[in-house]
Amino acid sequence: MRRVLYLTILAVAVWVLAVWLPGETPQKTEPGVPEPLGGESAVDTGPWIDFSDGAVDRVVIRKPAGDVTLFKKAGEWFVTPPGGQTVRAERDKAEALTAFLRGHPPLRRLAVDGEDLAGYGVDNATRGISVFADGMEFSLTVGGMNPTGDGVYALADGPAPEAELQGPAGRSHGEVLLLDSSYASRLAGSADTFFDLRALDMNRKALASIRLEGPGEGKRAERWEISFDADNATQASFTWPETLKSKAVSNMEADSYATRLLDLKGTRFFEPAAQAGIVEEPVFDIYVRRRGNDTPERLAFSVYRPKDADPLDGTNATFVLQSDWQTMPMVVAAKDVDAMLRTAFSLRERSIMHFAAHDVTRIEASYVEPGRGVQNATVERQDKVWMLDGPDGGHKLGELGMAVWKLADLRYTDEPRDVLPADARRFLVLRVFDTGLDAKGLQISWYEMPSGVGTLISLGGDDGPWYPVGEGGQRLADELTGQLFEEGAAAGPEDAPENAANASATSP
Repeated sequence: MRRVLYLTILAVAVWVLAVWLPGETPQKTEPGVPEPLGGESAVDTGPWIDFSDGAVDRVVIRKPAGDVTLFKKAGEWFVTPPGGQTVRAERDKAEALTAFLRGHPPLRRLAVDGEDLAGYGVDNATRGISVFADGMEFSLTVGGMNPTGDGVYALADGPAPEAELQGPAGRSHGEVLLLDSSYASRLAGSADTFFDLRALDMNRKALASIRLEGPGEGKRAERWEISFDADNATQASFTWPETLKSKAVSNMEADSYATRLLDLKGTRFFEPAAQAGIVEEPVFDIYVRRRGNDTPERLAFSVYRPKDADPLDGTNATFVLQSDWQTMPMVVAAKDVDAMLRTAFSLRERSIMHFAAHDVTRIEASYVEPGRGVQNATVERQDKVWMLDGPDGGHKLGELGMAVWKLADLRYTDEPRDVLPADARRFLVLRVFDTGLDAKGLQISWYEMPSGVGTLISLGGDDGPWYPVGEGGQRLADELTGQLFEEGAAAGPEDAPENAANASATSP
């Protein structure tokens, strides 16, 4: 017991001496910074490089396979791969590299003699980066990883005048740093990491007009121009050729096309190589005019394909885009080429209905079903729910709202017809009532074309015009008849008229 008491008193005395007597204060290490290892002699980290993005005009990433050079010209960034052609570089990625250097100062500066450089892998290193700003150069030569793998050694030179660091003495007079290990991955990327593969550098408000000219036949012979209003960029009109000026443009379609054009990118830069049996053929050109500039920028689309193949067949074909804004042609996806080769007709305002789906309150329908005669049905919207009238009371139609929305949004798929073909058969008539229509409602008639012309619809009476609505219009008719005449009890059948001409205005 006495021995335990003595040991306790001794321990307390040692603690007092350690705390209160003067001595060397241990060096504190910042969180995340590894402790100096054997052979490392740390010195004060001191200030780090100080340059702004605007001042940097060139960055060289040194690699064993050759240098990747980023440089700025007239405010735009470019990149030159080892032994390759200079192309545009993404500004954000180029400036992110210099921002990374500024934001990642060394974990430690090391006191190293010149003859000890080999121990850090920086004596004969071929990887590194040089940043040039205002005639000054700052250089890092990256060596090996430290033993714990959380840092990488580097030899730093500068900032100093370029001539001093590029002289015959080489880069052996700098200081050794321990950098974050992320430096190794940052400098490992290839030149294509920085490639800017956009076809244009233009925002939506700056876009004044788009002109498409196709040199071929059929769809490739398309020629049109749409211009956007200077005060409202979402308003468009046809301005060429003369035959289109009277046609209305769908602002939704024009805006969608313009947005996709401005977002167009290549998949890679294209370097043509001579191959037997492969020929180049132009497909179409797009001319994009910037607001305030009378000279348009040209985008020339072509295809490299086997001789005598269909130029719009993506099989074994390479679609290539040469943009005035780019320094090299680019490969583009076949789906993007198809999206850009739009017809003037597809950009026109082709709406048929002029009512809003949410305003429709009542629909009266008559349908001629082969073998069953004429069937009639009435539906009403009650508290946002469509109810089908029947002898046994109302029947809820949960999916009819979507069909009504499709009806209001229906567009014609070919030029309207002024004459109804003789073999047309009217099989469905709808009378639509809404808050914006008169008390008689709007009559919509569906016609079947046995000759294979397709499905037509007309509004009002039988005076035309008749609008081709294609397969989508036929599917909508099937959807409407399925819900109105199959999901609920319909009114009693009547004798069907012998032909459409004998039908009344309220029944087929």
